[in-house]
Amino acid sequence: MIAQGILQHQPTGQERKYSVHVLSLDALEELQTMQKEVEQHVEDSSTLQPLSEEEFTTILTGGGLLIGVYVRETLAAFRALWYPGHHIENLGRDVGLPEAEWEKVVHQEISCVLPEYRGNRLQKSMGVWIMDAFHAANHGRTHLFCTVHPENPGSLKDKFSQGMVIAAIKEKYAGMLRYIFYRPVSSPVLWDESTIVTVQQKDYDEQKSLIENGYVGVQWQPSTLLFAKKQ
Repeated sequence: MIAQGILQHQPTGQERKYSVHVLSLDALEELQTMQKEVEQHVEDSSTLQPLSEEEFTTILTGGGLLIGVYVRETLAAFRALWYPGHHIENLGRDVGLPEAEWEKVVHQEISCVLPEYRGNRLQKSMGVWIMDAFHAANHGRTHLFCTVHPENPGSLKDKFSQGMVIAAIKEKYAGMLRYIFYRPVSSPVLWDESTIVTVQQKDYDEQKSLIENGYVGVQWQPSTLLFAKKQ
């Protein structure tokens, strides 16, 4: 167990105790079942990139890290990290990271929360818990990446709150547009506040142009994003 506390069960308003654990392959079936339930309640399915059974198995058998939040022995939420190595989906490739660094890459993957436990800021809390567990593992990985759907404000705010920045905008997962977020594992990306530019959230051409000229996305606001020159 790596954390514990109290959550509010939204349908009843009741407070319920939770505990957070690093999961093993024994949890595969309940992870798949819970992910399917979450998928059924997502308004826009393109905002969620689910994990396959193979991907779950890889992560749970040493190819990453996965934590679960349990309430009364029921899996209420989970969050995953993946170590892609030289896999074709290694996001380091998308930002020009040298091949010698690919083995040092870690991806933040899916976060799932059952509908009845939303509103407890679990996505953000799980981000802290899983990165604490990751650092404690002494793995030697130094580059943190993830992808986010451009119209998923919850995930955008989550990534920015971790000191990550938008380093690229590309089509991923069979042609779906995604922001590629990045930060060094040990420190946030530094950027020059005097260079901040406000861009409309759907003006992807302008965003791509800024990135090509040394800017990174640094903050989400309703209908807009802020970009700044990377130091």
